[in-house]
Amino acid sequence: MEFINRAFELKELENAYKLSRKRLFPILITGPRRIGKTRLIEEFCKKKKFLYFFVYEGKGANSLLREFEKELKDKKIIDQYRTVSSVEEFIEIIFSQCRGWVVVFDEVQYMRSIYKPFFSLMQRKIDENQDYPTMIVFLGSVVGLVKRVFEDLKSPLYGRMKQKISLNQLSYKAIRKMMYKLDYLDEEDYACFYCIFGGFPKYYVTMEDYNLQKNSLLNALGFLFFRENAPLKNEVVDMLRQEFGKGKSYYYDIIEAIALGKTKLSEIASYTGKHQTDITPFMKDLMDYYEIIKRETIITEDPKKSRTSIYIIKSPLFRFWFKFVYPNLRYIESGKFDLVLDNIKKEINSYTGLGFEEICKQIIEEINKSYLVGKWWGYQRRDGKREEIEIDIVALNEKNKEVLFGECKWKEKANAENIVKKLVEKSKHINWNNEERKESYAVFAKSFSKKIDKFEGSKVYCYDLNDIGKIIKH
Repeated sequence: MEFINRAFELKELENAYKLSRKRLFPILITGPRRIGKTRLIEEFCKKKKFLYFFVYEGKGANSLLREFEKELKDKKIIDQYRTVSSVEEFIEIIFSQCRGWVVVFDEVQYMRSIYKPFFSLMQRKIDENQDYPTMIVFLGSVVGLVKRVFEDLKSPLYGRMKQKISLNQLSYKAIRKMMYKLDYLDEEDYACFYCIFGGFPKYYVTMEDYNLQKNSLLNALGFLFFRENAPLKNEVVDMLRQEFGKGKSYYYDIIEAIALGKTKLSEIASYTGKHQTDITPFMKDLMDYYEIIKRETIITEDPKKSRTSIYIIKSPLFRFWFKFVYPNLRYIESGKFDLVLDNIKKEINSYTGLGFEEICKQIIEEINKSYLVGKWWGYQRRDGKREEIEIDIVALNEKNKEVLFGECKWKEKANAENIVKKLVEKSKHINWNNEERKESYAVFAKSFSKKIDKFEGSKVYCYDLNDIGKIIKH
């Protein structure tokens, strides 16, 4: 599949490359597995002199050194008869014979267990060769390990990187292009696959590798996850084991709770059978160290001061796995894949609803980049009872005092008038520039039985899947 998007990251790398023509320029590229780090560097290195060293987890230092030696010989850095006898000698070659090259170390965090002095040797050479015109690129994907290697104050390479690029998920707009390349033409297919695979390009490439073009969502999931020897059967398990190591079931319990809709700290604690104070350190690890979950606050509050927050799983695939796979491992291990797929078929619409909200937020930002987009939740009294209320999307323009309230309904034939009527009532509970704000409303749905463009004098925007497709195209 052709390379799609990452224009900003490529521009950053090109700028770094220009700077490396005059001096040493070490750079770190991080991001979770499957986000496209290797593919990005392949695209960047086209028409450049580059060396590529992949660090295989579990390989011995001598075995890895032979592979590094072969790359040096293939690129004619050293002659065919030379033997590189040590990692020290290898690093010496990099800093004496690779002037003007791009030198890439992929999955470099694994050197920590293969040959730990590698990082100290690198530190010394980087410090001694600041005027050596070479670009050294370190790629890392196991988030916790990468932080230990590059961000720990005691780490040899702490503070040695001239630049850090963190790769985030591709947008719905970019993934839509990938799905089009896979011969999908229906906006509902684009949305459904995005709600499971998110902005991780590798999974769409995997679909192409196995000729799954035009397959229905359930057929594709069945092939990729739910059969013997399925290519992605152990995908999430393997990634979590790399991050957490063995044990640490408390992390799994917390992520499962969030995947099942327990998004408040009190709900997560109750689900896991722990006190809130007991799980707080683990929540912090999952947010700051492993970067698997994120904290979201009410859009109208300062995130640093807000005491009202919910927690969200960043990867849609993790959310999918912990909702449908982790609770049903006994069925999967015994080969009862159809039972799991039947459950997915029943619940996939409600599951897709949350992912659809993320797509809708991106659409709002596509329409008006000046909006700060988030969500809001709170309480109201109805018939003497306190009930929770929520607004899926609240978009604020502080400069013009504009606010847009939005609801996302993953359903057919939505009645926009009924939805906006309830939305207007909920919006009255939001305290934000109450006396001078300009209000408008938006409803997103698969399709509408009735669209409206105004309600009680306020502008209303109705977007169905066809409208979403048109906005992205134009």
